[in-house]
Amino acid sequence: MLAVSVLKQLTRHLSSVNAFETGKQRNMDDLQHLRPLQADQPVVLVAEDEAMIRNMVRIALERIGMFVLTACNGEQAVQLSRKFPGTIQALVSDIIMPKLDGLGLCEQIRRERPATRLLLISGAGCAVDGIPFLQKPFMIDELKQKVRQMVAEATLALSNVVI
Repeated sequence: MLAVSVLKQLTRHLSSVNAFETGKQRNMDDLQHLRPLQADQPVVLVAEDEAMIRNMVRIALERIGMFVLTACNGEQAVQLSRKFPGTIQALVSDIIMPKLDGLGLCEQIRRERPATRLLLISGAGCAVDGIPFLQKPFMIDELKQKVRQMVAEATLALSNVVI
């Protein structure tokens, strides 16, 4: 399986990936200066408590041109969302996480950022409340396809907003 192959590659390079992620860590107060490299670059917020999966998802989405914000739990994801000054087109969230689970996170994001599209991922959960769902383990290509679709829907929804 492709997912297993990617997981093995990530395991081999975990120390360099972790060093890269640590180098990119920023204070929450500095998020107002954090911007995608291109004005039209889609932003995806990933909330996942398992570091290896969080990194795998981040890398996969960055490789297709997304600007990715990562959080290790739902509470941190809410803080990132509140502090990030730009549009967040999509949220990819695990269901079972400490502090605030994925369902609570989705409720919060729906209230605060209604145009943001939601995707739940879990090895132990199932689809809820009409939110798209990917069962772990999933194929990276399936994740990329779903996120591209979500970004397109969010972009369309945002372009239809009258100011």
